[in-house]
Amino acid sequence: MFTDPMILIDETLQRLDLLSALFDDEVDERIRHAGEQEPSVRLCREVNVKINELIPKLRAAKVTQQPTYQTRVCLHCDD
Repeated sequence: MFTDPMILIDETLQRLDLLSALFDDEVDERIRHAGEQEPSVRLCREVNVKINELIPKLRAAKVTQQPTYQTRVCLHCDD
């Protein structure tokens, strides 16, 4: 199965952005109802930090996957 890297990166970025927002909401909700759930709040924060570290790296990878539109001329071609 062939997958276009640009499409895969775009879809992954969209999902990671959504996941980050969900973790933000989850942490906010759990802080409001603080108590015995403290370890889960910490875990959500740690995961969200890692997601937010990954997003810029994927955006940088996306830039490297974009085709360059420079035209090259072959000096030894028969054209």
